[in-house]
Amino acid sequence: MTVTISTEIIAAVAKWAYQDYDRPEINCVLFSAHYVVATDGHRLVRVPSENDGPDIAVGPKYLLAAVEVSKLVRDVGEGSTLTLSMTVKGVLIEIAQGVRMMVPASDATAFPPYEQVIPTDMESESPAGHYFNPAYLAAIEEVHLACGGHGRGVIVTAWAKDRLGMMKFKGAGGSEFVIMPMRP
Repeated sequence: MTVTISTEIIAAVAKWAYQDYDRPEINCVLFSAHYVVATDGHRLVRVPSENDGPDIAVGPKYLLAAVEVSKLVRDVGEGSTLTLSMTVKGVLIEIAQGVRMMVPASDATAFPPYEQVIPTDMESESPAGHYFNPAYLAAIEEVHLACGGHGRGVIVTAWAKDRLGMMKFKGAGGSEFVIMPMRP
């Protein structure tokens, strides 16, 4: 199993993962067959990506460390990708030619069934009067830009039928975001 993805996208998505170790099922970034997914239990991001094997899950701190090493070993302005490969010893992250990290794999099968919380797209008028955590909106912008977004921003495409729950946004490159609005 191998997946290659830009360091910009990994850095943006990894920040959406739960950062503490007391919930190992979401203290990781999931690389599934068609998506890279991360959640902290209050928000979720899903970015299209191709993976030619079984799901891989890696802790966000390992991914962010690999991104930082990539910055040190690459020429300024050079495009940067990481290649993740599942091995019997863990996940091998290829950062640059001759520069690799072996990190522990998280249990990809323990990642929650995230599809269940993603609202379905709706055609009716979007709900008004919702409040959002500004940090979540900044995180959406970071992923959106890493996926090639420019100018137009993201669009609200779905929300809970009771208009009190999760809302789904779509951004550049097929990226999707699900966040829980704040109560006024």
